[in-house]
Amino acid sequence: MNIINSQRGKLLFRYTNLPSLFDILLNRRLTLLGYQNWKDKNDTKLIDRYLEVSGYASMTALCFTHESETYHHWSTFSGGDFGVRITFFWQKLVDAVDMLPNEENVRFEDVMYRKIREVSESASAIRELPFIKRHPYRYEKEVRIIRPSKESVFENFHISIGLDSIDRISLSPYMPKNLVITTKGLIKSLDGCSKLNIVHSKLIEYDAWINRGLKE
Repeated sequence: MNIINSQRGKLLFRYTNLPSLFDILLNRRLTLLGYQNWKDKNDTKLIDRYLEVSGYASMTALCFTHESETYHHWSTFSGGDFGVRITFFWQKLVDAVDMLPNEENVRFEDVMYRKIREVSESASAIRELPFIKRHPYRYEKEVRIIRPSKESVFENFHISIGLDSIDRISLSPYMPKNLVITTKGLIKSLDGCSKLNIVHSKLIEYDAWINRGLKE
């Protein structure tokens, strides 16, 4: 099992949607999914190559970021009005991965951003393929958990976590304000979730910024 990360002791952010959030909270788990439907074919083709060369038949993955809140992350990864950003304690996720039984193939590593001339076919480079993205994506500061498998039958892979792994839940800045209170209440009504810190992102409407700009 490989855990390589330069942000030891820091926070990781996962942009996703409300159904995925409810699955995490109700089942106390993270779910690694197949990569085939990722929009960026630069990614999927490199992973296809990694599986081909490494002798694996399938792979599941889950993506996070080190980067603080950006417009790009919300618009690309969170699913619109009903997206969420889950802030995790990095060390808690490391501990959860560490506790996986007999899962030496699981890797939890930073994504590396490469220019075309920096990608090679060496053995070490092949091993890096699931964690390589093109240089223009470097501002995403992505982190991935992957699990390659010899099994050709695709199955989601679950990692058990505690709710104490979560520092904060941010609701999409695009969520209509009249739904924010309802959504917060629904989340807090779930078993064990009453004390979760839930906020509405102010990315696109930050009063302090607006008020400063309106001052004469």
